Amino acid sequence: MSDSEQKIRDQFGDVSLQSAPVNAENPGFDSLLSALEAVHTGKEDRSLLNRYYEVLKAQNNESKADLTAMKTEENKDMINIAMTSLDLVDIMLDTIPEYLTEPTDENMAKTVSLLLTTMNQVEAVKAML
Repeated sequence: MSDSEQKIRDQFGDVSLQSAPVNAENPGFDSLLSALEAVHTGKEDRSLLNRYYEVLKAQNNESKADLTAMKTEENKDMINIAMTSLDLVDIMLDTIPEYLTEPTDENMAKTVSLLLTTMNQVEAVKAML
């Protein structure tokens, strides 16, 4: 186990239990962790992460557009909080092309750490809304 992997385990525990199996036909946030692991370990081709990135980035942009369309004076604070969560998702997603350009343990650890942190933050926002 690399130092990067150990740091993730120390911070988040056994994260392998937090992800659904890889689904190339229907990429989702629920299986992104499995896709990251599959590509990093060589079980899947790097094109899988490109597919996940494209689909999830499009979904996130669609969610932002939906929220913007729903924004009113009465709900603007809640919408702004939700948009901040989606901005965090964008930041996390943008680490995927960085990893694909330079597939190191450190870049994978950065992506996984941001994914897990973002998932926790998004869940906290959902609970608040």
